[in-house]
Amino acid sequence: MILQRGITGKNHNVDDHFPKPAGKEFKQLCYTLIAQLDGRVLAFSEPQIDTNYFHVELEVFKERLHLLLNENHRYLAVASEVDYFKLTFIDEPTLTRQFAPYYTVLQQAELNERIQLRPGRKKGALLNENDLCKEELVDLVYWNPKTVGQAVFNHWD
Repeated sequence: MILQRGITGKNHNVDDHFPKPAGKEFKQLCYTLIAQLDGRVLAFSEPQIDTNYFHVELEVFKERLHLLLNENHRYLAVASEVDYFKLTFIDEPTLTRQFAPYYTVLQQAELNERIQLRPGRKKGALLNENDLCKEELVDLVYWNPKTVGQAVFNHWD
């Protein structure tokens, strides 16, 4: 997966225009699409100062699952566990089909791809294909995420 500019939540360039998802639209879609699956939304959270994603906790298929939507890009992920530094991403084909017309639903393999950092450098330290700005690269070195998913959906301030 190519890590696109703004994916980590940083946006220091006012000229950058991201295809930002609308929180209200996402919330409405979640309630509608999850109800069609005989599920229910338990909680909806917008991005905070230390998170860069919308978080929906839901009950569907007799399971408690989570939907994460990046705040700057229309990237959606399904997780079975969302804890401060532990995100367990899963592939859920039915949810993928429901949300794919509206968002790019990232798969577990993409999200679990290892972040490869060149030791001892800040600029140019990331070996994964990317279009990140300098501030994002500095954050990656500082926060040291292990996977692409931890960079795309993070708890950095």
